Amino acid sequence: MSVGLCFSPTNSPTVILSAATVNGGSQTVVYSPLSAAPGGHTDTSTCQTSEDPGQIEIYTPDGYPGSREEEEELREMATRWSNVISERKQDFMVEHELSTANCRVYGIAPSPLGGVIAAACSFHPDDSLEYITAAKESTRIVFGTHEGSGGIWEARGFIAETQLASEKVPNPLTRAAEALLLEVETLGERREQVVDSIKRSLSTAHFEGSGLGLDGVSVSSDRPEDSLSANILLAPSLNALRYSICLDIIPGNGYPGLSVGVLPPRENAEIIAHIINSILRAPRDKIAAESMLSKRMVYSVACIGILGLYNFRPVLEAARGALGWLSGVDETFTDKAGDTERSDVDVTAELQIVERRIADLDVIERGDDDGSGLVEIRAKDKGFTSKFEKCTLCGGGMVWTDLRLSECTQGHRFSRCALTFLPIKEPRLTKECTICSRTVLGDAVLDDDEMDMENRDVRLEVGDKTLARTVLEGLDVCAHCGGRYWAKGS
Repeated sequence: MSVGLCFSPTNSPTVILSAATVNGGSQTVVYSPLSAAPGGHTDTSTCQTSEDPGQIEIYTPDGYPGSREEEEELREMATRWSNVISERKQDFMVEHELSTANCRVYGIAPSPLGGVIAAACSFHPDDSLEYITAAKESTRIVFGTHEGSGGIWEARGFIAETQLASEKVPNPLTRAAEALLLEVETLGERREQVVDSIKRSLSTAHFEGSGLGLDGVSVSSDRPEDSLSANILLAPSLNALRYSICLDIIPGNGYPGLSVGVLPPRENAEIIAHIINSILRAPRDKIAAESMLSKRMVYSVACIGILGLYNFRPVLEAARGALGWLSGVDETFTDKAGDTERSDVDVTAELQIVERRIADLDVIERGDDDGSGLVEIRAKDKGFTSKFEKCTLCGGGMVWTDLRLSECTQGHRFSRCALTFLPIKEPRLTKECTICSRTVLGDAVLDDDEMDMENRDVRLEVGDKTLARTVLEGLDVCAHCGGRYWAKGS
């Protein structure tokens, strides 16, 4: 009998293993990490080779006596997967009164970071003929830690003995942030110590480079979604920062689950700056000019840049170029939500804010002003009405006041997309990060936008993408913490 094993994603502090056999049997096994088990570790017993696997047995051994140090040392030895198999073999020999037995391993799988091993095995007599009926045929799924798990964090690019080079930092596309959090659970009492080491190493990698690297950012017109992903999701310095933010979400008294059910952590200005700078430098072709959602996104991202990130010159320059492009829009269209695009969009006020921001930077960089005298001027720039967004409840204009919230002139509030900063007027058209709970626009919004274009006789050729689709598909992992998105109702 052959067995296939695969660890699966989960939104809870457990490890999920999918097991399948060549004759069609399958089973989902839920394994509680070591620190979650009150007496040490847990491991599952029987994987039936049938369509209806039935209930999984969970074994929880008694806690080890002695001091905490002795307990941890014994637990580390006892939970290694090879030792766990040996223990199960001894149990098999005692149960059947055998003096010796063989273990056959059919499949083995490591957890995402390799700290947990699952092995599918069966036990057989070694000194006598074996007779067993089909009803008793079974394969055991045994869980344990890996012998090299003590150095697994260094091998996976999270810890260095001296200084972690930025190029060694993994990225959330190949090393999921969820995997990092779940693997931390397998560390038991050592969790706090290892997490501190990871944070120190990531901190050195984050500050290894000089500057923020915003000046040389460009987005290729050939597969721009790949360029966006490279600029934001594959940047080692940003990933070191993202993993650190991810670890900071874990409460001090234990990790209850991936979605912590509280407000997302405070936005990081460096990450926001890279998001805005990359989106505003993406190519804006004829398709972008025809997509209402794309133009709304460009305007929204530019406004966030000039109001909240005015100390980043590359962001201001990119916003100035984007607003200049929008000023050439000459189509009139009102969608079903009441958002209006007027002929010759007037962004004069926004461009004036950009020029004031750049002039402020010139003054500060010359050392003529410490910036304190400019606070009042900057405060007056906030609160202007959006040229594109209307409130779906009262039809009033949406006022620019906050990074996370959009508020209309009558006080109605909407959350903003954490990636495009557009107001979320229909929550059903969103997806949410499994770690930090930030919400972004989903694919349904893109489909609605392209359907509106078709209604206006704007045809997309095969392979054509709107700018909005390029951004949302190219950045399909949370840019703030590296978590995966899940769509409500999925």
